[in-house]
Amino acid sequence: MTSTTTLVVSPAAPVTDQPVTLIATVTSANPSSPPSGSVGLQSDGVAIPGCTDLTVQPAAQSATITCQTAFVSGSYALDASFSPSTGSVLSASSSAATTLTVGLAPSTTSLVVASEVDYDTPTTYKAIVSAPGGSLQLLEPSGTVSFLDGDSTICASRPLISTVAICTVRYDSLGAHEVTAVYSGDSYFAPSTTSPVPVTVGPIPPIGFVDSYVSWTFVYTPKYTTVGSLIVSGVRVGISIAVACHGHGCPFAFHTTSVRPAPTCAVDRTSACQSPGTIDLTTIFRSRHLGVGAQVTVSIEHPLWLGKYYRFTIRSAREPQVTESCLAVDMTDPGVGCSSG
Repeated sequence: MTSTTTLVVSPAAPVTDQPVTLIATVTSANPSSPPSGSVGLQSDGVAIPGCTDLTVQPAAQSATITCQTAFVSGSYALDASFSPSTGSVLSASSSAATTLTVGLAPSTTSLVVASEVDYDTPTTYKAIVSAPGGSLQLLEPSGTVSFLDGDSTICASRPLISTVAICTVRYDSLGAHEVTAVYSGDSYFAPSTTSPVPVTVGPIPPIGFVDSYVSWTFVYTPKYTTVGSLIVSGVRVGISIAVACHGHGCPFAFHTTSVRPAPTCAVDRTSACQSPGTIDLTTIFRSRHLGVGAQVTVSIEHPLWLGKYYRFTIRSAREPQVTESCLAVDMTDPGVGCSSG
């Protein structure tokens, strides 16, 4: 007596490592002779592990068995074979071959990055490539990851080791960057790319400190103030002094002085010599009347030292309000990237 075997695969278009359910149905030609025996499932003529000798219990004219497995990307010819039990009146049967095409599994790449990194210090970026959720996790992505800063490659083809790739860089300038990790994919997993992650290279660490200081006197009235004296002492070669003036009565907007070795000079009755290491800024204000609300700022900077910043805000009938702060190397905003304490 004949039997018929069919095979259904679900889902019909799986990806690598995704669970696949194989459903084999054996039907007897005679309702009074239900099928009994076993079913084996094959892929390209080779038994599928875990899907062999699956027992068919006689209960009705048709019996169904299921087996769950997974495949890697590629094309497969699947079939099911029924072997009747000893004494059964049914004949053996096999299903028609079912072609199954398995695609690349999607991958997800994430990037572990600090939002702010230090200038001229080794910085490590870590990319993690993950298999999709719902997979059997029998395989893990392999291949390489490249790291980009904007459109420029900073680490090319770094190997994945246990799904992690590492990139170490050192920045020699300040500024903002956008870092991206690009996974190349492999035989089983599709490529993937992270969104750009913003990174800021922080202030240059100082190797010294400006120890110059500013002394001042002001003559003030209810309507205006004049600079009596404004002197920077303790200056050294390499220091630059920037003076800005904003508001009513300012004789200039910006004035800079670079400190050079002080020349020797003789003091006599008709001339005065500026002391070495001292810069007198008084004369640049020309005894102008600075209106209430005007601001004068003095920045003392050095390319490799933590600098100083002074701000004088003109007030009515009293001394200007004075604010002191620090200046980080290569920074223009006082107090940013440094501590005034």
